[in-house]
Amino acid sequence: MLVLVFARRVMPPVLELVARTCSTEIFLLTVIAICFGTAWLTSLAGVSLSLGAFLAGLIVSESSFSEYAFGEILPLQILFSATFFVSVGMLLDVGFMVMNLPLVIGLVVGIIVLKALVTGGAVRLLGYPWRTSFLSGLLLVQVGEFAFVLERTGREMGLSFLGQGEMGGQLFIAASVILMVLTPFLAQAGYALDGWLTHRENERHTQSMTAQQSPEMQVNLQNHVIVAGYGMGGQQLVRVLHGSRIPYIIVTLSPSGADEAEAEGLPVVRGDGSRLYTLELAGIANAKLLVAADDDPAMARRIASVARMANPTLQIVVRTRYIAETEPLRAAGADDVIAEELESIVQLFALVLEAYQIDQDEIAKDIDLMRANGYAVLREDPPDIPAIVCDGLDAACIQVRTVTIRPDVPAVGQTLSDLALDSTYGLIVEEVQRNGTTFKVNDSEVQLAVGDRVVLMGGAAQFASSADLFRTPAETQRHTEATAIAVPQQGEALIQPLCTHQHMIHITDVPQGGQVCEECVRLGDRWVHLRMCLTCGHIGCCDSSKNKHATKHYRTSDHPIVQSVEPGEDWRWCFVDEVLVPKKRQ
Repeated sequence: MLVLVFARRVMPPVLELVARTCSTEIFLLTVIAICFGTAWLTSLAGVSLSLGAFLAGLIVSESSFSEYAFGEILPLQILFSATFFVSVGMLLDVGFMVMNLPLVIGLVVGIIVLKALVTGGAVRLLGYPWRTSFLSGLLLVQVGEFAFVLERTGREMGLSFLGQGEMGGQLFIAASVILMVLTPFLAQAGYALDGWLTHRENERHTQSMTAQQSPEMQVNLQNHVIVAGYGMGGQQLVRVLHGSRIPYIIVTLSPSGADEAEAEGLPVVRGDGSRLYTLELAGIANAKLLVAADDDPAMARRIASVARMANPTLQIVVRTRYIAETEPLRAAGADDVIAEELESIVQLFALVLEAYQIDQDEIAKDIDLMRANGYAVLREDPPDIPAIVCDGLDAACIQVRTVTIRPDVPAVGQTLSDLALDSTYGLIVEEVQRNGTTFKVNDSEVQLAVGDRVVLMGGAAQFASSADLFRTPAETQRHTEATAIAVPQQGEALIQPLCTHQHMIHITDVPQGGQVCEECVRLGDRWVHLRMCLTCGHIGCCDSSKNKHATKHYRTSDHPIVQSVEPGEDWRWCFVDEVLVPKKRQ
């Protein structure tokens, strides 16, 4: 009772208080102190140190920080486990085990049978199927570490294993060591037997399904998709296929998956997708596409190989997790292999390009290039050679950021005119996005709400100076504390204009020309955005355009400053300093 009270009432607030320090070292030392301290205190009460350590683990496990504690103490667990196994090995008398081998083997068999029956029976009583109960019994037949604690406690009380005194202790240790060695092999045997039983059961069910299938189902499957596997990926794919009215059939070895699909009225073939007979039931000869979305790499290779042999014109698509599995799957017959590891890189790349305002056509082209030939540019290029060269990066794109308004930040509830981002911080508001609706900069009375995305343009220094508008009060406090030792006057330097030297003299009052890039017109090309030189009035296309005439004009004329002439945009850019230029001349 005292342990439960301590675990439920005392320990959680203590660990929470320590966790608030955000110091893993203090947290680890606290957990160790709790464990060793509890073990020591229980030993003073007449309980063994081992049982005290067990109670300490129970106390920590009742806290909401138990997972955190386990992660921090895991290296020590490995160290103590290694010490335990070394100690068991040192206790083993090999000569005794050899001389009494028949007795030891008989004891091992008895323990296996007894523990398998008890454990398997308990699992079965909990409602699990016989197969799960059988596997659980085989996996838990070894003698656990806590048995040694009980054996030692019993010995101190005058008890012995099987009433054999010292000989009983050696029998117990010898049987325990043999069971530890046998456990991996017993587990493999259990899985192999389970696979064989599952295969036999599914073959019988498949034959029954074949007899019950209508001739229409067997004949009318044409140009359909075979979905091999009905895990999470297969289920999502089937949902899309069903909604798109694309013909499909599911092949799965999982009884639960097949039952679930049949309950929803979906076409299913129960069986091993790597067997020709099963694929023939699914209409492999007339299928257009086979997708293996959920199988492990070895099973996926077998499926691809058999499917390719059965239908050479079939397109085979396989989803896998790691890059290393891509080539073996292709060699087995897969046409396309989607590697999650590489696809995540592609998605990250696309998000980065979107953040830099790259044109969507350019992003799509680069993504197609990355995915081409099985992600070849990501897998084969030497690290010193760029895999992708993006040509659509405009100098002004670097200065654009999209800021999401989060709860509790000072900007919530403020209008654009209240924030005065342009006059106070030198930031240009391009637009505000809210639930699919876009508010332009001239709508200055728009009140910012949580979830709004504000598109801003400015230099890194201007963004840094306005950061507190988009921080929560707690973040602002932590940032202030963290920068308390920063260089003085840094904040003042951030708000100074970044283009104040002789380049400003190049700004003249030039009349705005036409709304076309004349050089592009002569070439018969199109442009994306237009920029005007503030020295001579030249109109040229931006760096997102094919010809980049605005930049070319700067390089040939040394006129450093341009201004956007796009509707709703009012900013200037210095090519020399690569910064935005204040609207008013300094």
